[in-house]
Parts: sequence; structure tokens; C-alpha cells
Amino acid sequence: MQVSEHRKYRDFERPEIQFSMMYYDNEYTDSSIAEKVLANLEKFGFFPPEKMYIDLMTRGRYLKYKPEMRDMFIEAYCKPGVSNIGMADGNSRKVEQLWEFAWDFTFYKTLMLEKREHTGTFKPWNRLALSMTYGRFENPQIYSNFFSFVKAVIEDVDPACALVDDIAYSLHLSDVIGAKTFTAEHVQQIYWGNYFGADWCRQCGIEDGKDIPAYSVEKIGSGVFFTLSDNVLDFDSVECDARRARIRKYLGLD
Repeated sequence: MQVSEHRKYRDFERPEIQFSMMYYDNEYTDSSIAEKVLANLEKFGFFPPEKMYIDLMTRGRYLKYKPEMRDMFIEAYCKPGVSNIGMADGNSRKVEQLWEFAWDFTFYKTLMLEKREHTGTFKPWNRLALSMTYGRFENPQIYSNFFSFVKAVIEDVDPACALVDDIAYSLHLSDVIGAKTFTAEHVQQIYWGNYFGADWCRQCGIEDGKDIPAYSVEKIGSGVFFTLSDNVLDFDSVECDARRARIRKYLGLD
């Protein structure tokens, strides 16, 4: 496959494909969500990692994984002061085989758990992401496990929205439409992989998604997941760009 301009990373950058999903939670009192996420990470080969970061629970730094960190992962979801969880496996200096997991909570979590009043109109949404370098996607089993995790965690968490794309190219796509920041409130752009939750489906008049002019469309949870081709490494191909344009027109984004 010919390398496009958008794939020419600089020496200090890593060529990674990322799954990122946004979901709402304004209580943070139910650790079952962490149990479900962890079960899927274990099932599809993303746990245990080589190292973990659990905010104040690991003293604000990555530590080599120890068995007791499994329970810490679950405990962290409902613990005040824990704003994010991170995991990584692989040598960052040998980027062909590296995966990273990030779970970021909004400031609303600490406000709610500490019983502090918040009078703003901010609707809290949290971000969960799993990224892998290109080299890992060349292994068919790892490729399959990545997308099995994506679909399973979407089914269990029922997010507002999710996307799968090359990290740098997704930023390029945002620049194309002049988006300064990502929002979970409405559709901005179409990426290689897209999940529209119930709210987005209602906004776009989507029922079962069968009419979306995508390569594949699958009903998951209360929404639909669709892709632009059969392989995520085609993310910047002519085929994907053409399908993106048709879908944007179908949704009335242009």
C-alpha cells in the first residue's frame, strides 16, 4: 500500500490506530462498568499489561504491573481523586509492537463523589481509548481481538459515540471541517470506524442503519457501528474518502 502524506510521521511520533469512545456518567458509584471493561480487556488479550497508571493510587506514575493492580483497576472507578487510568504493553522505542489503554474521567467525578455542588450546564462525558501501532494490526489474531474488544465494550457500556481511525489522520479530518475540539453532542466528521449511539441515531434519523452507504453496518447495543472498508489500515485510501463523502452527504453534514 502506498504511503500517503498523512502517514509520514516524524521521528518522535508513533503511527497508531485508536479506538476512542465517549459515554456519560454523573454518579460514578457503580463499579460494574469497570468490571465489564476489565473482563473484556482480559478476554481479548489486553490484560494484564506490562505497566499501569492509576493516578494517585500509583503515585501519579506508571508502575510495573503487579497482581494487586487488578483490584485497584476496579476500585479506581468509584474513588474520588482518580481522574484517569492508563496501561501500556511494549517498548515505546520499538513502536512496531505497542498498545496503550487510557480511561479519562471528567472533573465531574470528583465533584459528585465529594458531594460538592456543581451548578453549571456541563453534561459530563468520559473517554475510554485503546490504541495499537500498525505492526500489531498485521497479526490477524491481534487484529481480530482488537475489534472484538471494540464491539464488546460498546455493547456493555452503551456509549454516546465512538470512532476508530489513525490518530494523526483523525486530527487531519477534524482540521478539514474546522473543528477545534471534539464534541459528543452531535456528529462532526466520519472516520474509518464510527459508532452512533441512540442520541446520534435519533439526531440523524437512523433506525437500523441499513441505508447508510458504508462498507459494513452492524447494530450494537442501542446504536450502529459502521466502517469505510474491510481493513482499518486503508483509512486514507481513495475508497474510504469516497465513502466518507457519500455518508456525509447522506447525513446532511455537507
